[in-house]
Amino acid sequence: LEERVAVEELARDDALDAAVLRGDLQDAHLRSQVGRGLVRTVRFVVSSTFSDTTAERRVMTEVMPFLETFARTLRIQVHMVDLRWGNRDEAIQAHESREIFLAELEQCQRDSLGLSFLFLGTQRYGFRPFPPKIPEAFFQKLRAAVPDENDQTLL
Repeated sequence: LEERVAVEELARDDALDAAVLRGDLQDAHLRSQVGRGLVRTVRFVVSSTFSDTTAERRVMTEVMPFLETFARTLRIQVHMVDLRWGNRDEAIQAHESREIFLAELEQCQRDSLGLSFLFLGTQRYGFRPFPPKIPEAFFQKLRAAVPDENDQTLL
């Protein structure tokens, strides 16, 4: 499957998609539908706080090669998108992390057979970046709440 296979647009079969994602391919009809000459994609974004899910993310990177190999036997391509290693400092400085993440999530929703998002939840809340833009009225309220003029210039 190293060469590209042309994929024709077919109507989605929700029951087939669900069975494939469950790994339930015992039915001969399902196996024939999965192997009928087209490659399907499961593409998902992994989201979590960074520092307290290091072990889980390491396990994911160790498991992915095995999952990809198994999925190829079913003509399914599996792609894990982890923006932890993909955001450049310039994007973080410009407060673009959220927009980049949402664009990747939309891409996964368009491309994926089903799964498009994996959340690794913990008890830690995580980083919340400032939005790149705020309404002027809200900014004026913030500025009015800061009594010191020198502190206002920092806003």
